[in-house]
Amino acid sequence: MGIKYYFEKGDWETGLRFLFLSADQGSELSYGNIGIILYLEKGEIVEAEKWFKKAEEADALTAPNVYQYGMLLIQEKDETKKGQYYLDKAAEDGYE
Repeated sequence: MGIKYYFEKGDWETGLRFLFLSADQGSELSYGNIGIILYLEKGEIVEAEKWFKKAEEADALTAPNVYQYGMLLIQEKDETKKGQYYLDKAAEDGYE
């Protein structure tokens, strides 16, 4: 539901609430999407990175998550080499 609200309805606040509920219930796939919303919609860089790392540790980063994590590292933290690693990984996973 969280993704549906965010991507289809443009309601990131409701989407984020649903994603947090999913994360609380153990849905590891929600972690990276929480990171995306925190980064792109709320500008919460530290919290977004925490969720991206949590998704990576759970082996639950999808290609869009990987891409946005790479962008966060490059644009917000000036970690170009590390960020490029994630952008390359997203491309390898078919993200365009």
